Amino acid sequence: MGQSSRLRTLQYIPYLKDHGVRTETASLFDDSYLAALNAGKARNPVTILHAYLNRLRLAPVLRRYDI
Repeated sequence: MGQSSRLRTLQYIPYLKDHGVRTETASLFDDSYLAALNAGKARNPVTILHAYLNRLRLAPVLRRYDI
């Protein structure tokens, strides 16, 4: 997961869990893509498109969440 996600969101999950809040995370990009990006490799447009299409596929499921 990217640095900003880790620092801004994931750090609160244990606190929320301890207070009865159930959380679920879904990264846009997988770890291999982020590792390649952080290693200075070129962005792969096909991988990016695939990530966004997967996210759109999850859209109907979002109705079951409060936020």
